[in-house]
Amino acid sequence: MQSFWERMARLCWSTPAFAHGTGALFARNGIGRPRRITLSKSTAGASRRRESKGNVIVFRPGRAYDYVVGDATSGYGDQVERYRRHLLFLKPDVLVMLDEVRAKKPVPLKLWLHGLAPFEIDTAAGRIALAFEKATLSGRLLAPGGLRVDQTDKYPIPPESGATRPEWHLWAETRESRPITHIVSVLGVSRAGEKVALSDVEDTSAGPQVAVRFRQSGKMVHVSFDTVGLTAKID
Repeated sequence: MQSFWERMARLCWSTPAFAHGTGALFARNGIGRPRRITLSKSTAGASRRRESKGNVIVFRPGRAYDYVVGDATSGYGDQVERYRRHLLFLKPDVLVMLDEVRAKKPVPLKLWLHGLAPFEIDTAAGRIALAFEKATLSGRLLAPGGLRVDQTDKYPIPPESGATRPEWHLWAETRESRPITHIVSVLGVSRAGEKVALSDVEDTSAGPQVAVRFRQSGKMVHVSFDTVGLTAKID
């Protein structure tokens, strides 16, 4: 299944809109194989610094699921108190991804997904889909107050070197600016011509716990993230 994810999409670190254009963190993530995260510039406009990089702070592989947390707080100077991505891979075909930020002032949060084919987007429902070669991806994107979702075939930040190939870059941005906010993505991947049955996706977050529930193949699944204790729970 990992090979399908690598063919389907390059999942990138989400970027708070207040920092876009001055700082952006990107990682090419395969399921179960987190990679180094690099920073182009800090939000203060300083040159690239050794300390301005992301770190994997939790890596818990398991039989039923893998749980990984990356911390990118250092890349945004003193504007951000916490900036993390949680990846929960429910084997063999569902990824629940949480991007959460705690800032000193209200900010919008922006998520980027990169694919080798155009995305299908249902903005009203928050649904996205992507088909490429031998795999398909589909899912929902959720955030407090809703999201604006669109895509472009232009690079948000020009590649530093080398020839480029055609790619499509989907972005989802929170409609409301908040000092504490998040985006939850529930994504299913399958072979071409098949589709992971995901429905009734709902954000059920309360307090410091971010939670989402959804129906998968007729069974209700409830996932919760403890953003303080850095744990994930599946019911």
